[in-house]
Amino acid sequence: MNIEIGQMMVTKIPQQVISNSWLSVPGWEHLTGTNGLCRDYIRASQDPAFDSATMKLPYRSYEIEKCLFPYEKHLEGVGLSPSDKWILTGARNLGNNLRIVGWDCRKGLLELNGENATSGREYCCLCKSENGKLFIDHVSFPDGIPDSDNLSWAVSGQELVWDGKPSSLDKIIPYTYDLRHIWKIPGGTVSNMGPRPYSGTKIEEMCDRFVSISNLLAGEVTRILLDFARREEYERENDYFHNAIGISEDGDSIIILQQHGSFETVTASLIHAGAYRAIELDQGGSCGVMMGGDSDFSPGRLMIASHYFRPRGLSLLILKLNESEITESSDLLYNKSYLSKISFDNVINSE
Repeated sequence: MNIEIGQMMVTKIPQQVISNSWLSVPGWEHLTGTNGLCRDYIRASQDPAFDSATMKLPYRSYEIEKCLFPYEKHLEGVGLSPSDKWILTGARNLGNNLRIVGWDCRKGLLELNGENATSGREYCCLCKSENGKLFIDHVSFPDGIPDSDNLSWAVSGQELVWDGKPSSLDKIIPYTYDLRHIWKIPGGTVSNMGPRPYSGTKIEEMCDRFVSISNLLAGEVTRILLDFARREEYERENDYFHNAIGISEDGDSIIILQQHGSFETVTASLIHAGAYRAIELDQGGSCGVMMGGDSDFSPGRLMIASHYFRPRGLSLLILKLNESEITESSDLLYNKSYLSKISFDNVINSE
């Protein structure tokens, strides 16, 4: 018998209460050019440190002690303490997964081995402008510099919502290196890494295929992988835990969402909550939201997290907040006009 968990939380933050924001990646220079959390043999074979006779996939190709830090370290790095007002969430695909990039005006471009971000590939990014405003836009990095002016930093993710409409799979699949988030791929589980297959020949095969075709046009990558998954009879993954962020149409609000489901159901929830544009940030045990403001909770109060949440991360999104009150709103979660059809009064009257 299994214990079942279904989680969802939406946090809507007016930009006017955000006094500063950071893309915190303490090991930035140590991650750049590595294989990240490598699941494919194509790039692993290029790494002198990878010994196929003694090492198995996936493996962390970066120096853990220089890159993977507890949340306290991230907060200290931007000058915040548990008693300060802040909220943070993971952006932990960055540095781990191919096809996710970051840029910082002081540090430059963070890309993994095999990314070729300077080729002109377009990414959907959460960006911070020089005036402090957060927004989501398409950005490319010719010569390692964003083609969008006046940026402080940017981090990419799978595009989920664009101008109020759900994005198509060719905006998602070609940017999803870890294809376990798209399909149920057979493999073995690993302790503390969640209930789903974590490693195995089928997962390695899928990731190798992704890398081998990833420089093709997005539509072609999508078609090839869909066809392959169909031949293998892989079912779609509908229960993964997702962490995503969106911006309202007027640009005045940030919407952070965590939810079990598929990319499609997460997208629908973002649109319902008011997201006009949105991207994925991370999945599974990387997902968590933490809030400061009370020294009794160190490093902060955990608002939601995966049941196999891992408390060290490569990259976080940290928002410093002005004094503000928190209100609770179920309007962010579901359509009340639908619920009115199944109200208690209606149930009683039907009996």
